[in-house]
Amino acid sequence: DGDLEEQGIADLAMDEGGTASVARPGTSLRSAGDAGGAGAFNQAMRPVSNSGRPTSGFVRPSTQSSSGPRPGTRESRNALESAVRKTGRAGTSRPVTALGRQVRLGTASMRSEAEGPFIDVNRLDLRKYASRPAMARALMDFLLYHDHNPRKGLELAAEATKACRYECWWWKQRLGKCFYLLGLYREAEQQLKSSLRAHQSIETVLDLGKVYLRLDQPQNALDAYARALEVFPESTTIKVAVARTHEMLMDLDSSLREYKAALKLDPGNVEAIASLGAHYFYSDQPEVALRFYRRLLESAQSGEESYACAE
Repeated sequence: DGDLEEQGIADLAMDEGGTASVARPGTSLRSAGDAGGAGAFNQAMRPVSNSGRPTSGFVRPSTQSSSGPRPGTRESRNALESAVRKTGRAGTSRPVTALGRQVRLGTASMRSEAEGPFIDVNRLDLRKYASRPAMARALMDFLLYHDHNPRKGLELAAEATKACRYECWWWKQRLGKCFYLLGLYREAEQQLKSSLRAHQSIETVLDLGKVYLRLDQPQNALDAYARALEVFPESTTIKVAVARTHEMLMDLDSSLREYKAALKLDPGNVEAIASLGAHYFYSDQPEVALRFYRRLLESAQSGEESYACAE
């Protein structure tokens, strides 16, 4: 839940969030890496992904995607125009969106079933199920994680929030998640903040950080993570999220420090091990990187990439 989802071309083109044309250094992901400094990123020493961020050694949807060029560039605009020109009849093709990809994942999982979907959500009386807490929560997770239908999930969460008199933090968190999946980031921010005021939860903090990153406000995401670490000082998930955010900002020194802190809490964290191995490999320290890749091999959770680097 702490990683950003893949953004399609249409998501980038229809983004209504405003970004300053000349943002201050360290405050925007789009201008990350432009400023120099002691920890500045050197592309000559380390390759970058399609989104313009350094390769981390750990595959993520938001950084290793092959869906298109970096947002805000001329290549991204040309890719959108090309996708629109190639569109055939109305309703037969459209530029890829993050939500559309989730919907297709949900429908593809049902295609092989001869009897159709397990639950036909269009025929459900969501108001009736909202008054039954245990059933409503199970149905909510089904709509989000199996059916990939945040619109119906938003309807159910709204009815359940009314049924519990707006006092349940869990439903507020699910409301924020649905708003996030629908691209309504400001509404998601309000719901997630309200949920955190009622109850501190690691999952809610990670969702709030993702909202701020989508709004191109990485410093607000780091502030949210810092407040959460005061409550959950030994949370490896939050520490990795902090390291990932610093890496997006091309602040590799801070990212390295946070990955080491996460590795002290959880010596088997795959993302921290892989990221540290990649850092030392591209810093011309292959003997140190070899130690991390060997640890990945010993944990039996790695693939062919680690074998190739270890050789």
